[in-house]
Amino acid sequence: MSFTPSPNAPREIKPFTLLQEAVSEVGPIYLPLIILISPTIVLPIVQVLAPDLKVAVSLMNAFILTPIFSSAGIYFVYRYIQSETVDIQGAFTQALGNLGNLAVGFLLTVLSVMAGFLGLIIPGIYLAIQLSFVLYAITIEGDSGINGMKSSWALVKGRWWPVFGSVILPQLFVFIPIVAVGVIAGVLFGRNATPVASILGAVMGLLVTPILSLYFVKVYLRLKAIAAA
Repeated sequence: MSFTPSPNAPREIKPFTLLQEAVSEVGPIYLPLIILISPTIVLPIVQVLAPDLKVAVSLMNAFILTPIFSSAGIYFVYRYIQSETVDIQGAFTQALGNLGNLAVGFLLTVLSVMAGFLGLIIPGIYLAIQLSFVLYAITIEGDSGINGMKSSWALVKGRWWPVFGSVILPQLFVFIPIVAVGVIAGVLFGRNATPVASILGAVMGLLVTPILSLYFVKVYLRLKAIAAA
């Protein structure tokens, strides 16, 4: 499976437009994506209710569940954009079959970004943007973990600022409501605000994730079209 850009595809990234498109087009796949990613909401709840398991749960989430759920979501959305049929089971089957490449690509990306942040923050931010689309390249193009990193790097190279803007916009879309929930929880629940805010934040994140999933696949495909021009 690989993506062939349309010769008539736009040649620039317009994050507001792509986000509007994602909001207007997500309807038919909103509930399937909610079902597909809903297990991720269990992790913040477990961390709140069983703090002794926090480290183990975080590691499992970071290096196993995140690559699997992310890739399944990417695959599901990509097939939808291509007007091809896929179900939740098929998306998970694809992700599980590619777990080795996904885990390697995700682990190397995390380690690279962490090393960058040790270099006074700015290198970490730079690397995080350069490697934003590793899982997309592995899932859509069938790249290996290392080649997925190379593909993301080549795709973003020379377009860092537009991609940075495209990444930051939806983060604000999610971050501002979650901060507001934290403030409200603090007023209503006082000392118990932190676990309540964590769980509510996880629920809100779950509700907007289908939109963001569609948005980021659109950004990736737009970048592919621009690179192929």
